[in-house]
Amino acid sequence: MNTKISHAVVQSAIYDLPKIIHARDKILTSFYKIQQTPAIKQARDMAVRLYIDCPFINGLYFYSELNTSERNDLCKKLNLTHNEQSSLNELAFLFQHDHTYKICKHVAPSFQLPDMFHDPVNLIDQLLNTFTDDSLKQDILNVLPSLSAKQLSMVLVENDEFNNFQHMIQNRSFQLSDIEKKWPQIVRFAFSSVSPGRPPMQTIKIFLASSNELNHERDQIELIINRKNDALESQNVKLKLIRWEHLLHDFKDERTQNYFTKEMLACDIVLILFKKKVGIFTKEEFDIAYAHLKEHHRPRLFVFFWDGEIKMNEYSDYMPVFQLRQEIESYEQIYKTFTDPKDLENQLIHQLDLVIPEIQKDRPQIIQAPKTMTQSDENYQKLKESYLHRVLKESGIVNLTGVDPNTTGQQAESINLSAIYTALLTHNFDEKKSRQLSALNMLNRVKHLALLGDPGSGKTTFVNFVCMCLAGELLHHPQANLVLMKQPLPGQNEDNVKQEWDHHALLPLRITLRDFVAKGLPENETGSATHMWNFIQAELDRYHLSEFGPLLQNELQKNGGLVMFDGMDEVPEAKNRRKQIKEVIEDFMVAYHRCRILITARTYAYQNQDFKISGLTESTLADFSPPQISAFVDNWYNHVGELHHMHPNDINRRAGLLKHAIENKKRLQDLARRPLLLTLMASLHAWRGGSLPEQRERLYADAVDLLLRWWEQSRLVQDRHGNIIEPLPGLIACLDVDLDKIRKVLNRLAFDAHKNQPDLKGTADISEKDLVNGLLEITQNAINPGQMINFLQNRAGILIERGVGVQTFPHRTFQEYLAACYLTDTDFPDTVAKLAKTDLNRWREVLLLAAAKAGTGTDLPVWALAAELCSPDDDPSQAGSVSLTGAYLAAQALLESANLETIKPRNQQTLHCIKDSLINIMQGNVMPAIERVKAGDYLAKLGDPRESVTQIEHMAFCFVPAGPFLMGSDPEIDKKAYENETPQHQVTLSAYYLARYPVTQAQYQLFVKDGGYANPDFWEEAIADQRWKKGKFDNREDADHYGSLFDLPNHPVVGISWYEACAYARWLTHKCQAKGIISRKLAFRLPTEAEWEKASCGGLEQPDAPYIVSISEIDSSPPKIHMKAGRKRIYPWGDTSDPERLNSGQTGINSTSAVGCFYKGQSIYGCEEMSGNVWEWCYDRNASDYYKSGSGLNPTGPSSGGLRVFRGGSWDYVARYCRSARRSWDEPGISGGSLGVRLAAFQVQQGDIK
Repeated sequence: MNTKISHAVVQSAIYDLPKIIHARDKILTSFYKIQQTPAIKQARDMAVRLYIDCPFINGLYFYSELNTSERNDLCKKLNLTHNEQSSLNELAFLFQHDHTYKICKHVAPSFQLPDMFHDPVNLIDQLLNTFTDDSLKQDILNVLPSLSAKQLSMVLVENDEFNNFQHMIQNRSFQLSDIEKKWPQIVRFAFSSVSPGRPPMQTIKIFLASSNELNHERDQIELIINRKNDALESQNVKLKLIRWEHLLHDFKDERTQNYFTKEMLACDIVLILFKKKVGIFTKEEFDIAYAHLKEHHRPRLFVFFWDGEIKMNEYSDYMPVFQLRQEIESYEQIYKTFTDPKDLENQLIHQLDLVIPEIQKDRPQIIQAPKTMTQSDENYQKLKESYLHRVLKESGIVNLTGVDPNTTGQQAESINLSAIYTALLTHNFDEKKSRQLSALNMLNRVKHLALLGDPGSGKTTFVNFVCMCLAGELLHHPQANLVLMKQPLPGQNEDNVKQEWDHHALLPLRITLRDFVAKGLPENETGSATHMWNFIQAELDRYHLSEFGPLLQNELQKNGGLVMFDGMDEVPEAKNRRKQIKEVIEDFMVAYHRCRILITARTYAYQNQDFKISGLTESTLADFSPPQISAFVDNWYNHVGELHHMHPNDINRRAGLLKHAIENKKRLQDLARRPLLLTLMASLHAWRGGSLPEQRERLYADAVDLLLRWWEQSRLVQDRHGNIIEPLPGLIACLDVDLDKIRKVLNRLAFDAHKNQPDLKGTADISEKDLVNGLLEITQNAINPGQMINFLQNRAGILIERGVGVQTFPHRTFQEYLAACYLTDTDFPDTVAKLAKTDLNRWREVLLLAAAKAGTGTDLPVWALAAELCSPDDDPSQAGSVSLTGAYLAAQALLESANLETIKPRNQQTLHCIKDSLINIMQGNVMPAIERVKAGDYLAKLGDPRESVTQIEHMAFCFVPAGPFLMGSDPEIDKKAYENETPQHQVTLSAYYLARYPVTQAQYQLFVKDGGYANPDFWEEAIADQRWKKGKFDNREDADHYGSLFDLPNHPVVGISWYEACAYARWLTHKCQAKGIISRKLAFRLPTEAEWEKASCGGLEQPDAPYIVSISEIDSSPPKIHMKAGRKRIYPWGDTSDPERLNSGQTGINSTSAVGCFYKGQSIYGCEEMSGNVWEWCYDRNASDYYKSGSGLNPTGPSSGGLRVFRGGSWDYVARYCRSARRSWDEPGISGGSLGVRLAAFQVQQGDIK
């Protein structure tokens, strides 16, 4: 888009000149479609402000809305002549066909009368002068002195054709001189001329479709419709023609033709014209309209074929039209033909005369307000206040029945919604602000909104909250008001970014659709707005607000409001009830077109069932984010604490405990993302005095118990006459069985659903038929399936409706837990062990929950399950994938559910088998990297038997033979090389040993516990740099610790500086020499950069196989190894990054990992994890020009410099940083969660580095 043109439009939009309207409207149309540049946004805002403030546009709009009798009455009062009135009518007619009229329709409720009169005579004079072609440019410049000729030309360049308004005015003459002086009175009268008691026009919408070759006929039809409207006014009927051009201002986020189709199906009549061509879209519109007509008996379909003369050479072009006529004849669809515009007019008028009475009959008149009371009456204000107080009371309370254990089966505790409500986010995104849009922002931006979400996602709570705030604002409530409604989203408070709401305090009206169907919608009738209004009136009668009904109706029709239809998915599909609801709402949107509409529905039901409402924009609620979860917990405990008179310190403590529990347990995080389940969790936490069960099996058991009780409790519903009915009592009473039997039915259904679920994400479908049959099998009572289906509908709890005849669990966790309960009662542990070993991902959580449930009170069943999963009779070295999977699951089950402090002798053999299998998993390729790493973590917790990893006496070292290698990178070969890795150069090294693994936490803690930090003999460098004092390095006596997985004994030590790495090497030398493990001729130190890199990438000559020895074997004579020609590798294993061979940021582990999990990533010499896991300190200092001037024989780095080098990359860096040649450096005193060390062993000689 040309931003200069946009800027010019911004300037010109301050004024109202019809000559500029077209250019501006084209920009505005683009805005609706792309919504990108600030200039476009500003243009739109200014344009809307223009329409609100401009008296000419205001007056013309409201005059256009009057019917003939009202216009006559107005002109009579103003003493206008017949010619003056004719000119004014003609001008209004032309205005109605301009895009400006559509924008006025959108913003009309915001018009303010006092701002309307700004020199109307001058404005009309501008209007007339604008259309004098000879002086067009000069006249506009005279009116707009702030708009330069250059800017004006930019606008007019965009205006390459005249719109209907311009074109038609230019071709007519007007006598408006006498109207100018009377214009303020016209506007004032038009503003107040509609009597509150006057019935609204019944609008019949006609959609016109044709190819472009019939533009003249389309214009002719528009004139026909307008003339017909004059004749229909006495019948209170108005025809509204919709052409595709009229819809261009309403671009949606979808295929444009799809939007046109929705608008078409919302019409009462579809009129389609064909001439010589069959347009792709016109044919599509016919097919869709005909299919809709066959199924829903609407819209009426008028098809007209041109039947004029066809030239011989045009027959081939005309053939598709001829074939279509034959096709329509086969449908038995009546069509008409026409030869000229007059013939078309006669045919169309005849068809309309036949159909309009039928449409009027199908759509009864809406109940009208009496003329005995107006909105200005004192009684009206009192009635309105009573209504708002009722709305505030009903919407502002949260009922905890079924959520709080203390209220189950008792009188529910009331919680104020205003105190605990947490703003909801949607999946819609504001690209400009790079933020998700809230539900309120979407409601603000979209006039007709369908808000979708899963059960428990907060849809109804949002409806209640908005109702409460709007009602409170109108009542001047100090807590519930627009200030509360627009509060910043959690996590955005520091920016003070309030949510959007630009519509002031609209009058709220909330309808629960399941109640409407039960009480206000007769079966076997076409749904209409009349049915809905009769129901609303009946509800007002019930609350002794009968007199307010007509006034409320008039208010909604005249000034609009916010009407919220809650729970569309809860309407039963049987007996076409959903079809009726669709008809009702679509008709209501027409009858109350000034109202904003909100509809809520479950995502599955609305998208999978054929009952979408035409003209609605869909938006789906997002799960709670961490800031929302935190805000909810704080709000919950602040309010509950106040209700229960808790001390503020106790409130803060409990809220902190719950937030900490959620933050540190992924399973709880998953549950907490659903508002309903977070409410359940918070209630359990409060009920237990500020704690949740330590074992997740117990937590799920308590949660399932609550959800089950909520689901099964009795429900009261009123029939259409207002009588209270109870379709079924509580499920326990209905079936006359105890809860355990019901649980067993649900357990079996959960197991079957989980077993057969094709996709392992989300929850499985449960057939309503299977559920009903299962429940009927356990009762002796005579209950037919229909009664049971009625009971199960529209409930939430342990089961929720996903769609017609389909139930599901509210979260996959509950499905898994109930399946586990089934398996603990069914041939435990054999069946669950067999299932889990053959399908790990499906049954892992089920098995772990089954183990926890079976192990309640004793761990005998858990050890029995472990033995079944990993038999001691199996040879771990020969185990296949099934056996290794079993051992992997056995380790998880033991860690979660068994007492490992005292293991009985009979279980030692099982534990030994599991450990051996875990080592095989770590070193093999049966499982992916993430699972291998978990196996390493389980091994650490069970007790890693690898002494080479946990002790110093058996540390493993790899032999690196003497010889040359290429140090650094060649950018021609390694495209990811950095400049500090160049130039690549040949370096020759003597033979040395490098540790197979980096130093582990267990090995470093031996140094700490041996007093290593207190002994000055080990801290030569730190003492020289004054970093070690009085037995402490930087005032600490241990490495920095990062908790959780980082501290597991078989993970690399992290949190150590270069000084600490050097001190550890000296201690290890001292310790091993003192124990006689090594001779005095052998020592340990940090490797040089060159030694580290050669061990990682390989030399120009390489061994056939790695030579790996224990620390005690290093003193032996160097081995004789067969060498072969080799080449430098970019990574230890080759030239391509592979997340299965290293622990980098791209592997997805997000922490250090047990050493030995990436055996396939070892170097040619057998050194493992040279790439990734942790950076490893080297001896060398750093210098920027070192590679250009360094030695080619056993280099030890620059002789001076304050920075030290580390190599290898780590778990939190991308693979590019983990290449063998990658260099990094920093101050030697730093430490971090990714900095460790690997040691080199060398023969002590004169001049060696220490």
